[in-house]
Amino acid sequence: MTKEERREAFLSNFDSIGGFIKNNNFKLIDIDEGYCEMEALITETSMNPYNICHGGFLFGLLDTCCGVCASGVHIITSEYHINCMIATI
Repeated sequence: MTKEERREAFLSNFDSIGGFIKNNNFKLIDIDEGYCEMEALITETSMNPYNICHGGFLFGLLDTCCGVCASGVHIITSEYHINCMIATI
């Protein structure tokens, strides 16, 4: 199977993944070596108590992108560092 065939197979099969990815409406747009483009539909269940997209939702999207970048390899991410800026609402 060529690189392009593997890429197309991965893209076409991504929508069948259930669990966290499906529950958070994550959609794979494109992949390449070391590259992943995703989008997510932000719904009422994605919001924090201030009606702003929850940081954990965004972190989950980031974690999923990192996993997709390593597609074809069974991995788990082991460490992230996130810097947050607190703003008064």
